[in-house]
Amino acid sequence: MRYPIAKISVFGLFLTLAPTLASAQAPIPVNGSPGTSGTTVPSDQPDVGGTVSGPQWTPEMVLPQQPFGRIDTSSAGTTPRSVNAWSQQQSPDALAEVTGRCSVIGSPSYSSRYPTESVQFCSNYAAGRKGG
Repeated sequence: MRYPIAKISVFGLFLTLAPTLASAQAPIPVNGSPGTSGTTVPSDQPDVGGTVSGPQWTPEMVLPQQPFGRIDTSSAGTTPRSVNAWSQQQSPDALAEVTGRCSVIGSPSYSSRYPTESVQFCSNYAAGRKGG
């Protein structure tokens, strides 16, 4: 008798998680907005319904092993000026995502979870946006 209830529970759980699992495969723009010539790549991060203004990022969404998701920050350099120059080549959606992720990474409450170079990137990103 316990098995039919377990099957119903598992099926109910599947129905609850199916939209979340499907949205986790949504492409995100890289150097272009959707519908433009920019390249898109599948996201391994959950689709949180962000727009150019961005979603509300949380530590659960910003993974320490991949703090910037699929956004490649390796060519951004290590100074506010170089990070600012890098940011001028990014799409509005990518910048909104970086801003949101950096709001978590740079937070004193969570910064110890992230690699030092990610925390430094976010510090440089904030300084570069202020003209520093």
